[in-house]
Amino acid sequence: YDPQAIADFSQVCGDWRAGETRPFDPALLDQLWQLGRRIGVAQFACVSGYRSPRTNALVGGATDSQHIQARAVDIWLGRDKLGEAIAAARAMQAGGVGAYATWIHLDTGPVRAWDRRSGEGDGEVSMPRV
Repeated sequence: YDPQAIADFSQVCGDWRAGETRPFDPALLDQLWQLGRRIGVAQFACVSGYRSPRTNALVGGATDSQHIQARAVDIWLGRDKLGEAIAAARAMQAGGVGAYATWIHLDTGPVRAWDRRSGEGDGEVSMPRV
């Protein structure tokens, strides 16, 4: 991995509220690259990346959130690609995939998925590796 690329990504997706950064898990960059190839997207808009514990609490994040470890990112793709991205990310079986009304969560934790789109449930489901 290119250390400068990871540093640049970590700066862009750092915690802007706290003014903090943390080096991201390189496997997350692999997930983003693979997802982009599967859905034909070369750029993503980062909604949330690394979060300090204080910011995580402020936004109501899970106490054990992958965001605190710089192992998660929430990305906005637009409605035309969102459903395709959710399905593709789940098929990758590379970590956690959260579906939300306007964005998708990816992380490098255990393989699991949850759907918090309006009216479609909010439970987390473990997904075994294939």
